[in-house]
Amino acid sequence: KAQFDVVVSKFRERGVQLYFVVSPNYGRSIASSSAIDYLKKTSEAFGFPLFVYSSDTSYITHPELYVDPEHLNIDGAQKFTKDLIGKIKPYVQSSIQHTSHDEKVYKVY
Repeated sequence: KAQFDVVVSKFRERGVQLYFVVSPNYGRSIASSSAIDYLKKTSEAFGFPLFVYSSDTSYITHPELYVDPEHLNIDGAQKFTKDLIGKIKPYVQSSIQHTSHDEKVYKVY
């Protein structure tokens, strides 16, 4: 965990916008875990958004989107990519409009 914080801190120091993403797995709803809780704390501490799909029923209850329980198939990957772009796009547009290094805490769970 400490090493991850060091890496995240270096990205932040260099002005890189990170996005933390927890992808879905078929048939398993995971709203909270030690890893997700850690990412929530880290995203808040460093001001990077976190997108948690591990309890999103539009994915986890649809076997037709998966090759196996851990891997999306082409249709699932395209849907996931489109959804993720939709969530990230406002942050990218906002950073284009606000080129200063504002302290922002993104909470997107």
